[in-house]
Amino acid sequence: MFLRNGWKVTLRESPDLQLGLQGDVIYAEVKRFCEKKQDRLNDRAMLDAPDDLLVPLDDPTQTEGRTAWEQIVDVAIKKASVYMEGAVTFWSSKATASVST
Repeated sequence: MFLRNGWKVTLRESPDLQLGLQGDVIYAEVKRFCEKKQDRLNDRAMLDAPDDLLVPLDDPTQTEGRTAWEQIVDVAIKKASVYMEGAVTFWSSKATASVST
């Protein structure tokens, strides 16, 4: 995705990627999430909806024990050691992204 849009991409140990564009540099940490029961429920709701309808996704608290935002915060805190001080670092997965500076 970045390469196709003119970014220079360098694989690193930590954070996973260094991304450069027009003299600016940012870093990316890639988080891999496993599919969960809630993902399958949300996929079904989206498949059953008309094409022009935004589908509200269910709160994952019942199936996962924590809200989606609490899970994102937990991962961001856990990954804090890989952030580059003074640089924009983001982590992403299939469905979510978070930015810290």
